[in-house]
Amino acid sequence: MPVELPVRPNEAVALADLVFEHLEGRPLTGSARARLAARLAGLKLESIRPYAGSLVRDNVHRSAYYLSVDGLSGPAPVPLLLRVALASAPSSAVFPRALLVGRMRPASGREVVVNAVPFGPRDAANIRAFAETLDRAFLPRPQGAMPAIAVETRHPETALPAAFEAFRQILKNTGVNWASIEASYEAGLWAAIRAGWREGYSAGAGRIVAAGDADEVHDRRLPLAGTSSRIADLERCRGRPARAAIHHRRRLVCFHP
Repeated sequence: MPVELPVRPNEAVALADLVFEHLEGRPLTGSARARLAARLAGLKLESIRPYAGSLVRDNVHRSAYYLSVDGLSGPAPVPLLLRVALASAPSSAVFPRALLVGRMRPASGREVVVNAVPFGPRDAANIRAFAETLDRAFLPRPQGAMPAIAVETRHPETALPAAFEAFRQILKNTGVNWASIEASYEAGLWAAIRAGWREGYSAGAGRIVAAGDADEVHDRRLPLAGTSSRIADLERCRGRPARAAIHHRRRLVCFHP
């Protein structure tokens, strides 16, 4: 975690103040998150890109919330998890090493504290803590006999978010949840969290390298959770580099930036 975080403290506190204005003492629902997303867009934040669908409330301290964001002040976006809380709330036991972003009293009069931890697709411990402790709706489910469109990619940072966008559109258009991915466990969780995908998805194990003798290394692929999945490999997308690809109705569909 860099000493200088790529988010501006005043913007982080403005974000926190808006969260409390709309959600404190009220149920945290999908509609509430959608309304918050609209209001966050109105803040015109320059150093923060929030993912409102990821927002969860602390299970113990009800005046503390967690939100996945990108910090934009540096040369490249930095994925972070913000904890926004009233100053009266104790420090997080889930992320005890969070770095302080800012502590201020905005115009509303509430004194708020914002902390951050790294939250990229390779920050395995933080991703697991979020999904397994704060909101288990993001955990993958057994596929069983359900059909699925499985997305396979070597670039989960860009492809999996686009895949969940595609799954959401399919669910909206057909009423059927086809979501399935083949990637590392933490990368899949990370993408689902940032997409706010709580509708359920199945997950394959992706590529596993297992070491045997000193002279032997095996590269094998574990099967997906069910046999009715179709795997879409991004390498088969022709032309421009694709963000994600799915097989839909026997046709390869590529999603470009």
